[in-house]
Amino acid sequence: RVEQRFTLSDEQSIALEGGLIDPESPGYTSGQLDSPVEASRRPGYEARVSYHDRAVGRAHPFVIGIGGYSAEQYYYSSSQIHAWAATADWQVPIFKWFEVTGEAYRGRAIGGLGGGLYKDVVVVSNPITGLPQINGVETVGGWSQFKVRFSPTLEANAAFGLDDALSGNFYGLITTPGINPL
Repeated sequence: RVEQRFTLSDEQSIALEGGLIDPESPGYTSGQLDSPVEASRRPGYEARVSYHDRAVGRAHPFVIGIGGYSAEQYYYSSSQIHAWAATADWQVPIFKWFEVTGEAYRGRAIGGLGGGLYKDVVVVSNPITGLPQINGVETVGGWSQFKVRFSPTLEANAAFGLDDALSGNFYGLITTPGINPL
């Protein structure tokens, strides 16, 4: 991972971050020895741009960022899925004791990153040929958290989140017999 910060003023800065990643593929079992990203013979790529504002008097900075992820995944040596994600994140201090944080994302085959209900792909039968077909799970989701700080060592949090594997990806597809459609 690399990061470069650019100072705009004493309180404000912009950060550029980039990195390489080899996420796991949870729920994927095969005779294939390499993980799907390792089988592609190149790592995944991540990038993020963020704005930071440490206004005087605030205990924590205001931060907003956008990011992206891209990787190729190979299954059974012949099926290739392009995994990707677009993200947005925030940290918003409200007065001295309150803060709202969170993240939103949209992507495909991001189970290794925690999206798509921790599933990258689903194996189905092609409705025309009847042959097995591997589809990347498209997902959208996010979470947000409200924090109350009573002291530097005591806080309370309330959070909610959503991870929706989009059902539109599976219209017209026939699942393989014996496969749990979830």
